[in-house]
Amino acid sequence: EEGLADILWSAGALFNSQSLFHEALTFYEEALSIYKESLGDRHLDVAITLIGIANVYTAQGRYKEALAYYEEDLSISKESLGDRHPDVATTLNGIAGVYDSQGRYKEALAYFEEDLSISKESLGDRHPDVATTLNDIALVYDSQGRYEDALASYEEALSIRRESLGDRHPYVATTLNGIASVYYSQGRYEDALAYFEKDLSISKESLGDRHPSVATTLNDIALVYDSQGR
Repeated sequence: EEGLADILWSAGALFNSQSLFHEALTFYEEALSIYKESLGDRHLDVAITLIGIANVYTAQGRYKEALAYYEEDLSISKESLGDRHPDVATTLNGIAGVYDSQGRYKEALAYFEEDLSISKESLGDRHPDVATTLNDIALVYDSQGRYEDALASYEEALSIRRESLGDRHPYVATTLNGIASVYYSQGRYEDALAYFEKDLSISKESLGDRHPSVATTLNDIALVYDSQGR
């Protein structure tokens, strides 16, 4: 039965990656039922399936349900792995993301910062996962209008991503876009353009000229030009 559950879980993950959320939930829930029956309610395979379901609910905007599943996953993961394990940080990040999507920025920051603390402790200060959380924190600061704090977090994320992934990685482009967006919000249009253009160059090179991320950045550049009256 566990082998069947593993197959069902993999199917759920595949459908989730393709944004086929109804199908993903069906397979995840079947896997969850088998795991609980065969391994017990507090097994790590149960936790891993719970976070999969929570991620689907988050993508669907079903935040109350997502939080319930994340919290159950968090309880099992802490019990099985300890409070400072990277998998615990991953769940905290998911919870923070839900709060961010709801505009509950204070709560989002608290969870992102706990995620950051665990990730730095367990993975090292220069790990790519640390950069991801710093990028998340910067987005919250930007939403709050805390632009200097946002820039500081983005710059730290950028340094780690360049060091660990290389200067031309798509994640580097993502952080450059974030910095550009802050400059745009501050009315620093020339600085914004410079960073959007760096983002565009990397995105075209790493993803191809017709990728949706390229279109998004071109739209960002157009907004800057419009603000400048060009």
